Amino acid sequence: MSTELLLAALSVGVVHTLAGPDHYLPLIGVARAENWSPARMLRRTAAFGALHCLSGYLTVVLAATVLAAAGTLDALRDRVAALVLLGAGLALALGLWRGRGRYAWPAALALAIGPCEWMLPTGLATWSSGGAFECALVCAAFGAATVATMLAAVAAGAFGLARFVPCDARWARALPAACLLVSGLWIVGA
Repeated sequence: MSTELLLAALSVGVVHTLAGPDHYLPLIGVARAENWSPARMLRRTAAFGALHCLSGYLTVVLAATVLAAAGTLDALRDRVAALVLLGAGLALALGLWRGRGRYAWPAALALAIGPCEWMLPTGLATWSSGGAFECALVCAAFGAATVATMLAAVAAGAFGLARFVPCDARWARALPAACLLVSGLWIVGA
């Protein structure tokens, strides 16, 4: 296996997570709005991150097996992901407006339906040069870097937000709603 490709997968996993605030801002807001304990916040972040990476890996497998249609499928998935982000953001905003509701499911759904886009080229390059086993290893490294970075960003953001920005639960609910809406609009506009 190419060490360079493995290191690239690790570094891209970190960069893509930090560059995409939809990987951590909604979880920070949801954790604050629902008064999650630090342990619960980190467990849920790890679970949502794993779900996000699993859907990315499934996209790689799908693209590798149906390579001729990969561009069409990827574009369709991007549009569906954007609509889910917009819908999740609207659901959160509606819940905020009504002053009730649970907020974790839209964040989980948005992360699951919008797989790691950057996993696709890395996974396909590895699959074509080294096969399915090496692709699985590189995607696992990418996923581990993504989830670890999500955990660090959510922990830092949640503890920093709690320490420096005292706000009530209503404002904490606005953060994930706004982040999902902006992320969905960004994808639609891209």
